[in-house]
Amino acid sequence: MRVAIIDDEINMSIFKKKCQRLKVSNQEIVTNGEEKVTQLTHSTIVLGIIDELQNHHNQHEYINIKIMEPDQLTTHLDNLVIALTWCLENDIDLIHLSIGSTLYYDKYALKDILDKIRKQGIIVVAALSNEYKISYPASLPGVIGVKYCYNLGERDIQFNSNPIDGIELSIGCKQRIFDRDIVQCNSYAAAAISGIILKTFNTLDTDTVLAYFQKKSTISHCIYE
Repeated sequence: MRVAIIDDEINMSIFKKKCQRLKVSNQEIVTNGEEKVTQLTHSTIVLGIIDELQNHHNQHEYINIKIMEPDQLTTHLDNLVIALTWCLENDIDLIHLSIGSTLYYDKYALKDILDKIRKQGIIVVAALSNEYKISYPASLPGVIGVKYCYNLGERDIQFNSNPIDGIELSIGCKQRIFDRDIVQCNSYAAAAISGIILKTFNTLDTDTVLAYFQKKSTISHCIYE
């Protein structure tokens, strides 16, 4: 599978497996080969969680698309659209997003490209905002939205039928990766869902994936922090 992580920049000294590094620059996707980060970045944690769940070494092809700086974790919506368009044009199977907008009108700016992505059969996994507000693209139809549930175990899953916020899946979260403590949050919960999808399925289809998680659903009253 070809997996795109649209986020900040992977620290390759920590995540030491093969990963293509790209970035949005001047409204284009270019190689991100010269820059080096020293901290445990958000995308490094995300990719670590995804990859840890896989059965085989280098089973998937990871592409890191940098659209924001590690010390800022914000970006312009145009950069996200550019990255999503690149994924549409470059045979990506799964797009992982920990970012989004809580501004209602931004969903219209994303709708066109997400409709094309859905029609092409690309799965999009996206985290709800950490304020648990409706956010885009996570809350949009056709996107697998994920949020962290405080009282679920690390890989326990609750399927949310007809969710008001558009988020179909709740899951517990890891506490450590790369021998370091991490904050339990929606971003890293979503990474676990992406990891489980890539481990479980040889071919991807959003409806089939959601049906699988519905069957695996843990009966629980979730607590959200």
